[in-house]
Amino acid sequence: MNAAPPALLIALDALADTVDPGRVAREAERLQQRYRTPGTDLSRTVPLTADQAAAYAIYRMPATYAAVRAALAELQASDPTFAPTSLLDVGGGPGAAAWAAGEAFDTITSATVVERDPAMATVGRSLAALSPYAALRDGEWIAADLTGPDALPGADLATASYSLGELAPSALHAVVDRLLAAAPTVVVVEPGTPAGFATVHEVRAQLIEAGRTIAAPCPHDERCPMADTPGDWCHVAARLTRSSAHRRAKGATLGYEDEKFSYVAATSRPAGRTAARVLRHPQIRSGHVRLRLCTRDNGLQDVTVSKRQGAAYKAARDVDWGDRFDALPDPPP
Repeated sequence: MNAAPPALLIALDALADTVDPGRVAREAERLQQRYRTPGTDLSRTVPLTADQAAAYAIYRMPATYAAVRAALAELQASDPTFAPTSLLDVGGGPGAAAWAAGEAFDTITSATVVERDPAMATVGRSLAALSPYAALRDGEWIAADLTGPDALPGADLATASYSLGELAPSALHAVVDRLLAAAPTVVVVEPGTPAGFATVHEVRAQLIEAGRTIAAPCPHDERCPMADTPGDWCHVAARLTRSSAHRRAKGATLGYEDEKFSYVAATSRPAGRTAARVLRHPQIRSGHVRLRLCTRDNGLQDVTVSKRQGAAYKAARDVDWGDRFDALPDPPP
């Protein structure tokens, strides 16, 4: 389970005390709708109020943190020696991705967050001041529109979470070009919806065209086979714990929630290839496990691993949706 750092939960709880509880869910839902409407030109939207920005952070930041942290963990599994010292987070909102990167990489010594909305940046800076990560506490916040002409600051790692899908389609390609120019390793996270996957799929193709290696989740750089399966899309889920403030904001009773997301991590560094990625919850039956896999060599495969297959069966019983799977059984004779 992906628990946000205690310092972040404490900071969000304190922030929640400054906002009318009845407004949090209403404002956050309204903002999500605005942000996730395809083709929205955010440069023409009205700046947020302080309460709106705070509400969005309380409502969404834990889930965004969990999704980005899970994506970064898969990047680390593909490239265990990756030790970035600098971070660029674009469209950073209140800074959830920066918190996730700080938790994932203790080598990061400098962080830059690009966020166009002044109120959201103010909330992000106030939360960052309480961070255990010096790079985030001392980080630079740049007020800039992602679609602007200026080059982005250089960094070892660039993240874009729940932000590229907000762009008009005509702007997406140019923004990804700017990310590619800024950092050798890029991680993009979007909602685990058909629209979110469509954005990630388009970004993935551009990253490959630019010569980057897909480190995760894909086991290959070939055409995405999910693009040829109507009504289906590649996404995973991160389970996160809810703080008391988070439960109140959502009117929820459960102490956890599952954040579904699509993502891609690409790098110019050598990256290890997994043999396959688990695309659905494994179906564990008596004496066998059924897996839906995206494989390195044979595209999409539905594989049944029986108890007679020993190590492969044990590995299949231990994997979960979204995991790497390197124990592909030999095909039957």
